[in-house]
Amino acid sequence: MKKLVLILVIIFTYSLSFAGTEDFIVKFGKLQKDSSGRCFVSSETTQIPLLLKDSGFRFGFTVENKKGNQFTGYYIDYLPIPPETLTGDYKYNKPEDGGKKYISNKRTYNAYWWNDWWSDEGDPLGECKVEIYVNDELLKVIKYTMIPAE
Repeated sequence: MKKLVLILVIIFTYSLSFAGTEDFIVKFGKLQKDSSGRCFVSSETTQIPLLLKDSGFRFGFTVENKKGNQFTGYYIDYLPIPPETLTGDYKYNKPEDGGKKYISNKRTYNAYWWNDWWSDEGDPLGECKVEIYVNDELLKVIKYTMIPAE
């Protein structure tokens, strides 16, 4: 009987470590702002054209807690080569791997998180990846490709 109780406790504890990830909706792609200034993914895609900041084009991700709960989040972005110029959050993110990996600061969000990026002259083309962490757990890995603008 003690073994059964111990096994049930272990299973319950293990299941708690994954509880909550189904409470989140993650989207990635082209971003736009709504009337309140909040960004949303207007078109989901992993093929991102390298359009410069002045074009107004923004891309990135959103994370929404379906229950409306507060959460903490950070991301790790992997680039094929280091960018020539660091702007936006990248100026404050922790670079690793010779400037090809950037770890954002952990922040607290009230049920909704958006992260918007733009491109600068000298940004790399090619395969990229972003890992999105919520409440210190890996929530989603998104692979995306920076392509030349048409």
